[in-house]
Amino acid sequence: GEANFRAFENVDLQGIPLVYSPFIHHRIVDQANTDLIHVILNFDTVSDYLMDLKQEEVRFLTTSSVTGTAIQLASYLGCHKIILVGQDLSFPNRLHYAPGIDHIEVEEQEKALKEAVVEIENVSGGKNPTTKKMLHTLQDIENLLQLYQDKNEFINTSKMGAKIKGTIWKPIEEVFQE
Repeated sequence: GEANFRAFENVDLQGIPLVYSPFIHHRIVDQANTDLIHVILNFDTVSDYLMDLKQEEVRFLTTSSVTGTAIQLASYLGCHKIILVGQDLSFPNRLHYAPGIDHIEVEEQEKALKEAVVEIENVSGGKNPTTKKMLHTLQDIENLLQLYQDKNEFINTSKMGAKIKGTIWKPIEEVFQE
């Protein structure tokens, strides 16, 4: 959608590989125009047909967040330690995003905060407000991690975000040192 395009609008993607599914906003792909790699999601029958894909070709499970696609891609590429950064899945201190993130309109942020009526445990043992949509995304990611737990280690580096089952919490500074 348009919000995703705004997130990439002023980002120079030259020389940075962009992995995308055909559902991406087309202007993001147009802007990147080099180092493009596509993935096919398991429900994408249109791409199956248009690209004449064979049944045995790799497809990723559809998830409610691009995080799920990124996790599957990292595992597929052989990464055994997968580090989750910025996966708050809630509103720590009732903030929508970290300062400086401005691709979501203020009105949309305020609406989401009003809908944040569910409380979930955060990595510090406290509680954060979240929305039903974010709670669904959290549960979706946790279910996906269960599928990959035998071959991958997952580290959650969120400072105040939701506790994610199937991850180990570590501060990002410690992860950088390792």
